Amino acid sequence: MSTKTSFKRIAAVAAVALTLGGFSAVSANAAINADSLSVASATATGTVGTKATAAFTTSFIGSATGENTAVTAVLLSSPVGSVALPTVETTTTFTADTETVSGAVATNTFNGTNGTATYVSGTFNVALTAAVAGTYVVKLVQTLSSGTSLVTTAPTITFTISAKPAISAAASTVYNNYAYNASMSILNSYAAHSATTDAYNIACYDAVALCAEIQVNQSNGSTTSPLTAADASAITVTVSGPATVAINGTSGGFVAGLSTGVVAVETTAQVATLGLTPYVDVWSNGTPGTATITISAGTTVLATKKVSFFHTAATITPTVASPVVAIGANAAAITAVVSDASGFPVPNVHVYAVSDTAAAVSNSYTDCGLSSLTGVVSCALTGVAAGTANITLTLNSSATGTSTVSSKSAVRVAGPVASVKWALDSATYIPGALVTATVTLLDAAGLPVAPGTYTVFTAAPTFSMAPATTSPLAASVVVAAGSTTGTTTYTFNAPLVAGNLDIKATTATLATAANSAVAVVLSAVIAGGAAVDAAQAAQDAANEATDAANAATDAANNAMDSADAATAAAQDAGDKADAALAAITDLATKVSDIATQVSALSALVSKIAAAVAKISAKVKA
Repeated sequence: MSTKTSFKRIAAVAAVALTLGGFSAVSANAAINADSLSVASATATGTVGTKATAAFTTSFIGSATGENTAVTAVLLSSPVGSVALPTVETTTTFTADTETVSGAVATNTFNGTNGTATYVSGTFNVALTAAVAGTYVVKLVQTLSSGTSLVTTAPTITFTISAKPAISAAASTVYNNYAYNASMSILNSYAAHSATTDAYNIACYDAVALCAEIQVNQSNGSTTSPLTAADASAITVTVSGPATVAINGTSGGFVAGLSTGVVAVETTAQVATLGLTPYVDVWSNGTPGTATITISAGTTVLATKKVSFFHTAATITPTVASPVVAIGANAAAITAVVSDASGFPVPNVHVYAVSDTAAAVSNSYTDCGLSSLTGVVSCALTGVAAGTANITLTLNSSATGTSTVSSKSAVRVAGPVASVKWALDSATYIPGALVTATVTLLDAAGLPVAPGTYTVFTAAPTFSMAPATTSPLAASVVVAAGSTTGTTTYTFNAPLVAGNLDIKATTATLATAANSAVAVVLSAVIAGGAAVDAAQAAQDAANEATDAANAATDAANNAMDSADAATAAAQDAGDKADAALAAITDLATKVSDIATQVSALSALVSKIAAAVAKISAKVKA
């Protein structure tokens, strides 16, 4: 037995004796034997679903053959709802004691060998993969194989686990990948489309077979792409309409929810199995129509796609974009929509144009191309000479075809410009007024020409007086697409001064020689306007002022006559007042006399009354 081993056993016995006797002493075990357990850091971080690790180092000196140590990670606390437990990863690097014992070098094992002591150490990891965000406290406990604890104070590590970044609909890409036709050949490939440019819906034949694949690329907007299985979320797909769905159904992977309206769900475990860019496979249930496919990662809706199911083409509905066509090529002269019996658009169908009058329109089973996802196709026509033709749109590529799906439209081929007619909308304008000019182009038959650009004047028309705004009249005239009248309308403002306006031009070389190189003119009179209106207003004001002066003179004369009459009336009133005063004076004199007489009479009556009283007294006596 080596001296070091003896010391260790003596120290162990002494420690036990002191413990049993109730004494305490400073342990020399760690110092002597160098048994230790330490963590690189007391904290660690991680995210939900991703393994978080924290390193620790342990060392000990084996004192007997077969003796070994173990470190256990014990979970002290965790968030509510968590079931995750820490583990100790066994991958480690050991360091051997290089001292020579009994003439031999210590071997790199946990065990004492040939009675020699071996000093070893190792670095391990505590690993924690949590499904719930929060704080986790882990304690490390080190023991010998005999169960004896080597370290008095067990270190702890606090793990802070954050929620993983949410999947972002804006950062993720979900795009239509393929659509198939009835024979399961690729009808359309959309692989180059991204989430921001994929404006197309998918359309495919409505047989009960695989219709389309939609590729899903998840992203949380921050984690380096591609995401790991832990970063990604399970894909959920819902469907409404005539479709069934599955996730990675064609790859032999996961197939679920294969019925209309039922959800297809990819579990987290299947994320790793199926890859991080799964395909949503879409089947038809055999009914034409449109299905809505909603794709979500967890609770985040990544995209909503429309899948259209069509059946065999049954109708062609034309729209004559240009009923008047020119001699030569006429692009998109007729557009049409190909539909099935339910009225649903049918894509990827060839449509052919056939003319019944080759002398006017030369098309004979001319391929218009494939109908689009919305069933639309455009047919170009080739005009040969002026005349009319009926154009049949058909699914037959030749006269021997058997399809009965067709439509018929009439078109007229116009000849070149043979005459020019132009006019103004009025013969007179006030200065600055809006002027409308029309130019009509006719062919030799006197019918409107086809839409297009025609040089009909040798130069732009000239004006005898400058218009208030620039004239749009030019040597060339553009007949708008779809026009059946051959007429183009121009507007500008009349000159700002009064006078005679002449607009002159010379016709170019036209189809009719008599109408070529001919000087033409439009005339109008510019009259009135603000200056004339102002002068008239001034004259009217002057006339009104004269009338007012005359009225004032008449009023003055009337006032003078009234004054003379008032004077005469006043004089007459004075005379009458004098007469009244004399009458009043006379009356006052007479009243005074009467009053004197009444007074005398009253005195006489008093005397008579006194005499009567005396008489009465005597009679009583």
